[in-house]
Amino acid sequence: MSVRLRLEAARLKRPYAVVWGNCQASAVRRLLKASPGFAGRFDVAWLPGVHEVSADQLPVVRRIVEGADVAIVQPVRDGYRGLAVGTEEILAHNAKEPTVLRYPAIYYTGLHPYLVYVHATGELGTPMPVTGGYHDLRFISVASSGAMGREAESRLLSLVGDEEALRRNAQESLSELARRELSLDVRVSHRIDALGVEAVWTVNHPSNALLSEVATQVSGHLGLEGTPAPGMQELLQSVVSPVHADVRAALKRPVDGSNEWKVDGTAHHDLSVMHAHLAHYRDNPRVLQVAQDEHAEKLGRFGLIN
Repeated sequence: MSVRLRLEAARLKRPYAVVWGNCQASAVRRLLKASPGFAGRFDVAWLPGVHEVSADQLPVVRRIVEGADVAIVQPVRDGYRGLAVGTEEILAHNAKEPTVLRYPAIYYTGLHPYLVYVHATGELGTPMPVTGGYHDLRFISVASSGAMGREAESRLLSLVGDEEALRRNAQESLSELARRELSLDVRVSHRIDALGVEAVWTVNHPSNALLSEVATQVSGHLGLEGTPAPGMQELLQSVVSPVHADVRAALKRPVDGSNEWKVDGTAHHDLSVMHAHLAHYRDNPRVLQVAQDEHAEKLGRFGLIN
C-alpha cells in the first residue's frame, strides 16, 4: 500500500476536498491548491489517478473520500479496470454527504486527429517508443506500406489529411465534449476555439489555460474567488504532439507550426519519432495488425490509406 497515501490520510484534519478522475484530476488539484480563494477555505487531498489505483490502495482511498467536504469528480464507469473505482462507487463511501461537483474528462481530437490508442496489450493501451501510449495514424499508414528509410520519410511527407474530414472531425469532437458536459456542473468546450492550438497538448492532456477553467468554475460553485495563481508551469505537458500544417490549414490556424514532438521537455523531430515507431511495428507485427484493425475507419476517413 502506498506510504504516501497512508500519510495523506493521517494528515487531513481541516475541511478538505478530493479530486477524482484521470491524469487531469491531479492537475486540477494542483490548480486549486494554487488558488488563494480555494486554498484559504479547503485543503485538497492527494489521491492517485483512477488509472493508477491498485486493489490494496482502495481502502485508504475510500477512507480519504469518506471524510471529504467537497468531492470534485470526473465521470468514471463502475468497475473500471476490474476495480470498484467508478465515480458512484467511490462516492458511496462518503458518509458526510459532501458537496459534489462534476467536471468532464476532457478529450478533444480536433488539433491532433492522428493521435490514437492501440489496445494490443490491454485496456490502457500499448505503449510506443518516445510517445508513450500515443500511436500516430500517419506512422501506422507508412508502416502498413512496408516502406523503410528514405522511402518511409517521403511517404510521411506526402501524407496530407483530407481537409473537409479534418474540419468535420474537429467539429464532431467539440460537439461530443459539449454533449457529455450537459449533465455536469463544469463545462469547458466553449473555451477550446478561443485557445486555438494551445487548448490541448494531446487528445487528453489539456493546457493549464483550459484546466484553469475547471478550477475557476469549481471555485465559483462554492462561492469562492477562483483565479489560480499565474505563471504556473504547464502541468500536463509531458508529451506535446505537433499540430501539423494540414490540420492548421483545415482549422484556419496559422500554419507556421513545428514538426517537433516534445517529450519531458526534449524535442524529437517527427521523422525520428516515425522511425522509432516503424522499428517497433516491425518487431511487433501483431501491434501493427491491431492498429490497422482498430483504426481502419479513421485511416480511410482522413485519406491516409496507401
